[in-house]
Amino acid sequence: MAERLHLTLAEGGRLDRALAAAVPPGLGLTRSRLQALIAAGA
Repeated sequence: MAERLHLTLAEGGRLDRALAAAVPPGLGLTRSRLQALIAAGA
């Protein structure tokens, strides 16, 4: 999954959709926090 998100980051336009699909609602992670987690895992 991280690889898919990384590719989506490279594409740029679909980032929000990928994050929305990957993160269950109510988890409490903000977009910036998710980006930091993705960057740390990349």
